[in-house]
Amino acid sequence: MPTNFTVNYTVPNDLKMRYLARKKDEILRCLNQIENRDYESVRTLAHQMRGNAANFDFSLLEQLGILLERAATAEDFEQTKFLLEDVMQAIAGLSYRLSQLGSGEK
Repeated sequence: MPTNFTVNYTVPNDLKMRYLARKKDEILRCLNQIENRDYESVRTLAHQMRGNAANFDFSLLEQLGILLERAATAEDFEQTKFLLEDVMQAIAGLSYRLSQLGSGEK
């Protein structure tokens, strides 16, 4: 019985947009939580993001998730806040690009 299966599945853009909207809301909450030095909430979000962003073909968010998790684990306030802001910018850019693809622009 074969054990090496290749699945070629592309996530539909509407699901990607919903994922990005959810992440945006979560990052906004984390920006508030980090002001109270709640590193554990940020670390948990970053860990989840790095794991599931790859499933949506968002390698940038995956890499930012790795860096954000490290910063939150180290309890580095400045770096954590900086990376949360970077994630927000990345989400905005990805959302814009997906909306352009959805309108037929390539």
